[in-house]
Amino acid sequence: MTTTLKPVDAVMVGFGWTAAIMGQLRAALRAFAQDEKSPADIMRKLDDWCRSLAPADERGVTVGDPPTASCIYMIYDAWSRELTFANAGHDVPYVRTQGGVQELRARGMPLGLMQGSPYEEMRFQFEPGDCALLHSDGLAEAHAPDREMFGFPRVSALVGKGPSGEALIDLCLTELGNFTGADHEQEDDITLVSLQRSPSAWLHDPRHQDAPLQEQTR
Repeated sequence: MTTTLKPVDAVMVGFGWTAAIMGQLRAALRAFAQDEKSPADIMRKLDDWCRSLAPADERGVTVGDPPTASCIYMIYDAWSRELTFANAGHDVPYVRTQGGVQELRARGMPLGLMQGSPYEEMRFQFEPGDCALLHSDGLAEAHAPDREMFGFPRVSALVGKGPSGEALIDLCLTELGNFTGADHEQEDDITLVSLQRSPSAWLHDPRHQDAPLQEQTR
């Protein structure tokens, strides 16, 4: 059994790119995913697609830059408990394991930024109780009233504290609110997705060894 995890977030970069283009990007990703390609292959196809949107004159000569986006794409094999993923310039996810907090890091440039850019494909083995947080830059790059940035070390530390995926998201939002203050005006969109392997299903009931990850989104 395999489960395709939708892209956690796609952030358009650059002035003038509209929500319509964002919708087209998501639709293109869903279409490409039907081919059952690997995450790295999907990223390469999306990169080519983004570059095809660059403005051109009547002769077809490119006269402007294409839209640029960051994106993460993941495929989870519920039987082997293996997560395969590629990252196009997005904030690195963190995962809490029995050995501590780790990064789910895969190298790759944002979509549309550099023609022919390679996308690294990585794998992570989810063990019972492991919990990952995927987050947009609106979390780590939020500022306190004195302009101190919330920062990635704080995000990593919170991933190590949340007892469950849902509780982790609640904890992140609570700590962010305490950090920025009540009168804070949100600077950027915040998307949080947690992925957790049940801490008990594999150990206590092998019939559920192929159960999907528990996913929470805010």
